[in-house]
Amino acid sequence: MPRPRLLRVLLLPLLAACGTLRLYDGPERPREQVAQVHELSDPIAFMGNSRAVVTSIDGREIGGHSEHTVELLPGPHALGVEGEAIGTPVRGTLDFTADAGGDYELWLSTGEHSGGAIVLHDTRDGRHLADTEPTPEQAQSARLDFEPGWHVVNWHLDAAQAGQLWVPGNESEQNWSESVSTGAQRAEGGEAAAVLDGQVELIRTLAARVKPPPVVTVTDSGPSYRVVTTALADGPYSVTCVRIQDGVIHRLSYNARTLSGFDLQAPRWQAAFLAAPLAFPGP
Repeated sequence: MPRPRLLRVLLLPLLAACGTLRLYDGPERPREQVAQVHELSDPIAFMGNSRAVVTSIDGREIGGHSEHTVELLPGPHALGVEGEAIGTPVRGTLDFTADAGGDYELWLSTGEHSGGAIVLHDTRDGRHLADTEPTPEQAQSARLDFEPGWHVVNWHLDAAQAGQLWVPGNESEQNWSESVSTGAQRAEGGEAAAVLDGQVELIRTLAARVKPPPVVTVTDSGPSYRVVTTALADGPYSVTCVRIQDGVIHRLSYNARTLSGFDLQAPRWQAAFLAAPLAFPGP
């Protein structure tokens, strides 16, 4: 179904008599013929400076506004939203179908796969209609070719970091024979070699917390690449490859329960990561 046609030239918000932002052409319509979306513009005490506002509709910017309610025609819409959840910037698009007489609110969530999310809530029946949570594909930072059957079981994306966890077949995040995790993190400055060495020390520190600690082997592969292998006596076995590119730290960790499986597959994953196109996820 095509989306309703908005203003013919520019999307100029019209201030309705009730103090809402009217985002449709023509004369004001009765409340039962339009849908309203209420923004979250007042700080919530326990969430700090938190807000969630509409910035565009169906790809057209509406600009800054002081009103806290926007009014739409019924039909499918793509609401551009942005805000802040407990200090974390949030931005995204909410796709939903507005009902005549519909009443909706923007809520904030801590986010299952992000630092924070904006949720569109139907006040009439309590349904969660859409949110800005990232998809697994949006969290991809390294372009790798996985064999059929491998799938993402966890992922994360926010303004500073991204990551995915892959396992084969019907295996899960808790029960796997082998796994691959990829991640990207914006570097905070400094020489590439120093940043990489900092990542290596972080891996060493985390490994030292395991009792008994694993054997850690570090390979210096140049100014922009490090390889760290960790191995417990009875497994699991892990190799972590770290690259820095365009001010972003990229990581790949391959993990296997058995030494034979690790020895067979680890070199392949190292080579694949070294050749993979890398980019921090985002528009």
